[in-house]
Amino acid sequence: MVAIGNFDGYHLGHREVITQARKTAQKMDAPLGLLCFDPHPVSYFKPNSPYFMLTTSEQRAALLREDGVDFLIEHPFDHDLVQLSPEEFVDGILCRHLKPRAVATGFNFTFGHKRSGNVDVLRTLCESRKILTLVQEPYSFESQVVSSSLIRRALREGRVDDARVMLNRPWAIEGKVIRGDRRGHRLGFPTANLDLGAYLRPRYGVYVVRVDCSMGRNLPAIANIGIKPSIGGKREGLEVHLFDFDQDLYDQKITVYLIDFLRPEQRFDDLEALKAQIKKDCDQAKDRLLTSADSDYQE
Repeated sequence: MVAIGNFDGYHLGHREVITQARKTAQKMDAPLGLLCFDPHPVSYFKPNSPYFMLTTSEQRAALLREDGVDFLIEHPFDHDLVQLSPEEFVDGILCRHLKPRAVATGFNFTFGHKRSGNVDVLRTLCESRKILTLVQEPYSFESQVVSSSLIRRALREGRVDDARVMLNRPWAIEGKVIRGDRRGHRLGFPTANLDLGAYLRPRYGVYVVRVDCSMGRNLPAIANIGIKPSIGGKREGLEVHLFDFDQDLYDQKITVYLIDFLRPEQRFDDLEALKAQIKKDCDQAKDRLLTSADSDYQE
């Protein structure tokens, strides 16, 4: 049994595809795999497009494992692949290499040269080759079809609650802690700094977050995402201040979960004004964390 798609973000619509595929795999007593593509097609066709990824390959793989996917195949998305006809895709990629008894995908899946194949073409080609085809219908949120694009829009607007509902978990950024300029330490609010890498850039601003690291899970914190205009910053980044935490996190991999949006990033005239605002932000974040239902975000 093979599911097909990019599954960036692994949102509720993707999970429905996997749920149905897993049930079918269990009935067939067969393993369940996912065929996805790397790089993402957007990166191939629009190499200069802004950063847009919701999950890394590692995050996606971990989420899929949790939902019962037995193996993951990341097929190169390159010139050779985009030149394949729908028939060549089914015969060369699916039948020759994977030999599935059934395939599953979302309602809007397209494939083949110039997107000449859709789910109807896939069903026709697969069924003529005695491969069962499952197509998941749209999954809606507030009368809109849940999609990676809709989640990206919510995050760009700072609507982390909406993103959480569509993802069924808070959106998370993973990365290795890098050395910053220690300005936060001098202000009395030491931070762990992350490069945003290829992640989507959410709305610049201050967020209530929780952090997982080797020294603990679900740690309460506050984060700034942006360029730090008060100190003349230009490079995008994420810096996290963990409450009541004084351990060294340099070079460690951490995961930062966005729980709530506090305010947009802004420029302050002096460091004392910035320090006073950070103190206010921390107090507000602690209050929100105390009343937040997101302490169970790991489920």
